Amino acid sequence: MANIGTNVSTQVASLLRDAINGAGAQLALLADQTGAAALRLPPEQVLEQAAPGPDTVFAERYPSVYVTCEKLTNLQSEKGRRFSGKARMVVECRVSQDRVDGLDASMRLLADAVTEALFQSRGNWPDTMFFGGAYEVQYGGVKRGGKNLLQTATVTLDVDVSSSN
Repeated sequence: MANIGTNVSTQVASLLRDAINGAGAQLALLADQTGAAALRLPPEQVLEQAAPGPDTVFAERYPSVYVTCEKLTNLQSEKGRRFSGKARMVVECRVSQDRVDGLDASMRLLADAVTEALFQSRGNWPDTMFFGGAYEVQYGGVKRGGKNLLQTATVTLDVDVSSSN
């Protein structure tokens, strides 16, 4: 069952890295539409791991997106399957800069880009996964992160998974 969380994390990260509908492409489109200062999210800054804590010494590049599977729930909705249930995914978005001016706007823009990328990819995914499009966004406050200020947003979503393995 541990492989299921890894597979779903890989799938979500792949969708967010996509050159056409991924978070980076959506971020550029939203920045252009709103006239906001352009943030750039290269695919290598979408990571399949839990976000490090603010006290962790880590050379992090911003903006960054962390994808992790928080919880697996085997509902046994399909009796012949080893796992048929939900994978709770957490996507943490991070933005950092030296001034508080515009930090919140940049954070909201990045969170909007992530949710738009998820919206564009709703439906059937490979390996018997399905995403209906529902998610929740929680915005964090501004805090110190190394030499600069850091703000986060957490996007939580459930992915339906059915697996015989």
